[in-house]
Amino acid sequence: MKKAVITSGGTGGHVYPAVAVAKLLAQEGWETVFVGTAEGIEKSIAEREGLRFLAVESGKLYRRLTLKNFVSVIKVLKGLSGSLKLLKSEKPDVVIGFGGYVCAPAVLAAKMLGIKTALHEQNAYPGLANRILSGLVDATFMTFAGAEKKLRGRKVLTGLPVRAVIGSKSKAEAVKTLGLKPGVKTVAVIGGSQGGRGLNQAVYEALRYLREGVQVVWMTGRNEYGQYSSCPGINGNPAVMAPYFSNIEDVYAAADLAVIRAGASTVFEVLKCGLPSVLVPFPYSAADHQRANAKFVSNGGAGIYLDEEGLSGRSLAETVNGALSDEKKMEEMSASARKMFGKDAGFEIVKELKKIIC
Repeated sequence: MKKAVITSGGTGGHVYPAVAVAKLLAQEGWETVFVGTAEGIEKSIAEREGLRFLAVESGKLYRRLTLKNFVSVIKVLKGLSGSLKLLKSEKPDVVIGFGGYVCAPAVLAAKMLGIKTALHEQNAYPGLANRILSGLVDATFMTFAGAEKKLRGRKVLTGLPVRAVIGSKSKAEAVKTLGLKPGVKTVAVIGGSQGGRGLNQAVYEALRYLREGVQVVWMTGRNEYGQYSSCPGINGNPAVMAPYFSNIEDVYAAADLAVIRAGASTVFEVLKCGLPSVLVPFPYSAADHQRANAKFVSNGGAGIYLDEEGLSGRSLAETVNGALSDEKKMEEMSASARKMFGKDAGFEIVKELKKIIC
């Protein structure tokens, strides 16, 4: 039996694509082990998905000189030591990193032990760790064309893996599950698991300007739920709110339009569902990768790009109202989204992993 160590952490955006590939490998008869940090979101997600989880320590390295780096370096070294011990015990055929602080020590340890290695780069502009590690691994899988300019070694354009449950729910089923009104235009707001302050504030101010016959499903993020949790309904319709939706597949299925940040995982989940989107990228993302992701979608005709700078509640509402009122444009964005999603990246990655270990 072939065995893979899947390593990822930090955010759901990193973890869920890793989960998708882990499950596909399991279906192919592979043994899979998910490696992350004990305190990260990855532990609860992996265990909820029925994956075997093992923890190692790791830390974030900052680009600027800071005392935090001294602590982080110690954690990274402990992570490397812990990863070496774990991999010697597990003896996997391949280690693949999907992003997050834990990936670097795990992938480096695998390289030191002569184990086959791979990375997945989510964003249109690759992160610093993957830019460095790409020259060491056997293959780097890319979500976006153009990322190869910043990567080294063997590069394969695959897209981003999305869990099978995304896009599997019917609209009627999802509306009932979420407690929404059937037959009412629904806007989903998804700012990320931690929250999106600028986006949330604009959404809160936009509610009063939304046209009649609209209901909102709003994921505020854990950090800001308390600030907005008393928000009333909109024009007599529900405003269903939660800090986080573990059943995000229902949110996508119920929605006619999504207002989102532009993390790669959310972007590709929305594309898979054929869901038209309004993209408000986080303006302080590393290397400004969210803007690059958002422009990829808008240039492809699947969404509308809005910059957070200068964004107001009124301007956001005008964009949402305009999109919902133009049925032809909504249909065109939906068709473009499905076309941009293309083939299932998870199967492509599994196929490439088989080549690596042969």
